[in-house]
Amino acid sequence: MNNWIVQPLTNPEEARRKKWHRYTESGLDNVWLENGVERHETSYGPGISIGDLDGLDAAIANWIVARKSHWSGPEIRFLRKRMELSRKGLADLLGYSDRQIRRWEAEKAEIPAPASRLLRLLVREWEEKADTSAPDFVRDLRERAVESEGIRAAVRLA
Repeated sequence: MNNWIVQPLTNPEEARRKKWHRYTESGLDNVWLENGVERHETSYGPGISIGDLDGLDAAIANWIVARKSHWSGPEIRFLRKRMELSRKGLADLLGYSDRQIRRWEAEKAEIPAPASRLLRLLVREWEEKADTSAPDFVRDLRERAVESEGIRAAVRLA
């Protein structure tokens, strides 16, 4: 198991010269791996193996949610896929339409601050419960959301 360290890359050209692996498999174009990559030949040509892929994706997700800056569409997509959610599934959890999620991911609209904060919390919760299967995690979140709706309604009526 690798202990991945994620940090800003100041010079992508240097990464190319040092033959770092550009991890486009993540759906992100700005992730370069300095180590943890094994290069080998396959019957189809050159190939790579990445040790502890789940740990790598967790490190990237944690780096994305820790940043205070605006997220790119591919970063939102990465986080959604990391939690094994469809656009509709994420839309249901955030209280938006799947069309709106698609717009954020396509960078046709900026994710609003409240949705961004909630997505940060969802990702952090997901990472803490890494041993829980995706369907169980989503079902638990939906049940808790329904419970909180009932509490809010009770507070409004009191």
